[in-house]
Amino acid sequence: PCTTWAAAMPRLYTGYTRSREFAKAATIVEALVQEHPTEAPYYEESANYCGKLNNLEESVFYFERAFALAPSFNTARTLFAINLKLDRTAAALPYLDYAIAHNEQELDLISVKSALLQVLELQKQAATEPGNVDILNRIAEKYYKMGNKDGAEMYVQKVLRAAPGNRAALALQDQLKKV
Repeated sequence: PCTTWAAAMPRLYTGYTRSREFAKAATIVEALVQEHPTEAPYYEESANYCGKLNNLEESVFYFERAFALAPSFNTARTLFAINLKLDRTAAALPYLDYAIAHNEQELDLISVKSALLQVLELQKQAATEPGNVDILNRIAEKYYKMGNKDGAEMYVQKVLRAAPGNRAALALQDQLKKV
């Protein structure tokens, strides 16, 4: 029997999802985004598949489009988290601000913002003093306390490349292995 494009796409998507072929499912959803460029759920679905494939750059791209079409607390929180994971603190800030203003779950986001602003300030210092391992350790520690394991690990590695025996970085590295 002849199948229409509109009927084939969901079937392909469902089949790929069931068989856990996420790259192929992502391709289908990306095609659906092209067909439905004003519908946020398609962007969110594409972003989720990009995340499953650990393509965080693409995930941010699609979540940003979804957020532009239909801002929500959950999308803002997701964009904040992914941007932090990618060490994009300045990009994370507007999404955190949105989440604070629309905090349906009454999470303690004010303390998270305070920590984020401290990280931003430390990153500015690190940019002017790239060899200062104390600043890098402080960023790693802040990230760790914020629950940003990836960011903390990134900065621990920066410290250990510059100062292989740095005790603070080695101690934090041990803590991160336990998480």
